Amino acid sequence: MLEDIQYFFEDHKKLIIALSILLVIFIILMVFLFRDGGHKVLYNSNQLFYNNKQILIGLEKLPPSEDNIRYTMSVFVRVNNLDGNTAWTEDQSYSKYIINNYGSPNIVYYRETGMIVVEIAYKSNDGINEMYEFKLEYFPMQKWIQLCVVVNGRYIELYKNGELLTAKKLDTTPVKTRKMMKIGDNKKNYNGYIGLIDYYNRALNPDEVKKLFNKRIKRLPKNVLTYEQSHYLDNKDTIKGKVDKIKKF
Repeated sequence: MLEDIQYFFEDHKKLIIALSILLVIFIILMVFLFRDGGHKVLYNSNQLFYNNKQILIGLEKLPPSEDNIRYTMSVFVRVNNLDGNTAWTEDQSYSKYIINNYGSPNIVYYRETGMIVVEIAYKSNDGINEMYEFKLEYFPMQKWIQLCVVVNGRYIELYKNGELLTAKKLDTTPVKTRKMMKIGDNKKNYNGYIGLIDYYNRALNPDEVKKLFNKRIKRLPKNVLTYEQSHYLDNKDTIKGKVDKIKKF
């Protein structure tokens, strides 16, 4: 019996080695696919979000983690340098949404101070929904900036352009919303660019965040239309119609 097994292995040695190599490759591929099975590209473009422009993201594109609350969201923003006389959808002094995900997370722009705030929802010890705020003062304008939020249970990390900016351990576990996410907000738009949003249902490590930044920044245009140029192109037909009417007189 043992001799038969030995002869079999000797006769099929090359085949067994080849099958073993294929099995190892298959296992590696399965591990890789399983690891990033929760990766979703939520927004694969770059556009100016102003007036009533808004994109809704369903829950099927925001799969939960297998254990605890863990996720990563990366978004690129390009803030325009606009004054208070710009056509805002509401009072220019109010907060403007870049991402409105009911605290999972929110990214909010304040025009008067030039500040961006990243909000993470959590329940206080009294059971009340609260928002922890990461405040980014003097936020750069007229250039693409990556903001990447990594939630790993109670530990929150905020990255800027692939580098860790700040971190916080919350007193309680953050809240994960079950509502649709808004890119831009038709009532609170910030009149700036949003581009390339990635979501993972796990906490990326620092090397992965850096690699994601390096990969995505290459896809974003260095030059974009200004707010005024975009507004003119969107309204040129209306303007042309008014000019034509004037010419008739």
